Amino acid sequence: MQKHGMKNLLVQLGLLYENNFYDSIKNKIEENKKKAEELFEKAVEGNNLYAKAKLGRILINNKKDEKDYEKAVEFYSKAARQRRGYYSHVTQYRLNRLKDKELINEDTNIEDILEYYRKERKYGYVEILKKFGI
Repeated sequence: MQKHGMKNLLVQLGLLYENNFYDSIKNKIEENKKKAEELFEKAVEGNNLYAKAKLGRILINNKKDEKDYEKAVEFYSKAARQRRGYYSHVTQYRLNRLKDKELINEDTNIEDILEYYRKERKYGYVEILKKFGI
C-alpha cells in the first residue's frame, strides 16, 4: 500500500477506536480513545491534514494541563498552514477562537495563520462562516 493510503487507513482506524466501535466494547472506552490518539499521531507523521485537526480537537477536549493546549495549538497550526480546504479553515477558525479566549501562549506565533484566515473571510470563503455561525 502506498504511503498516502496507509496514513488514510490510520485515520480511519483511529476514528473507529475514537468512536469505540459504536459502543461495542464498553469496558475499554478510555483505552480505545488512547489508541485512537496514537493512530492519529502516526497519521500526522505522514502530513495528514485531517489527523492534525483531529488531534488538536482531542487535546482541547481532553485537556489535562497547559501542555495539552500547547500541543493542540501546534497541531492546529500545522493543519492551518497547509491551506488546503475545509480542515485548514476549521483549524484557522479554532486558532482564532483560542486566541480570542487568551488560551494561546503569547510567545506562540500564529499571526500568519490569523492574517490568512482574515483574508479568506474577507474574500468570500463563505462555507466556514455559515458552518460556525459567524
